[in-house]
Amino acid sequence: MHLGIEDFTWSDLTDYKRLNDLAATFDRYVEQRDAALFERFQRYRTGDGGSLKPPEESALLIDVSKHLGSFIAQLFSVEEGAIALKKRVERDSEIARFKKEFVGKRVALHAFLQRDRAFFDREQLSDE
Repeated sequence: MHLGIEDFTWSDLTDYKRLNDLAATFDRYVEQRDAALFERFQRYRTGDGGSLKPPEESALLIDVSKHLGSFIAQLFSVEEGAIALKKRVERDSEIARFKKEFVGKRVALHAFLQRDRAFFDREQLSDE
């Protein structure tokens, strides 16, 4: 069974030499799409870039993983499904952001009203 990248087959996924070839193919894939990112990633892997602080290391790996996701989708010929899923996640994220914002405003309003109620209750007590 042929895979969606170059001349790789399903059985190549269990062959050490072919996995090295696939890793080199991924490196070219990243380099073609973002040469600066690939350079940073290479320095990270070889240790030539010095040590990264944990947040910088995480950011680098997350940036590379974005390319890995599309590479794997292409490898297994599921790009259409991956694109549809990405669109759904983006839509759901927008809805979640709106809900969070809406609930936050409601909670703030409720807290404000509770504070005002307590203030006015104290005022009434002092007038009596």
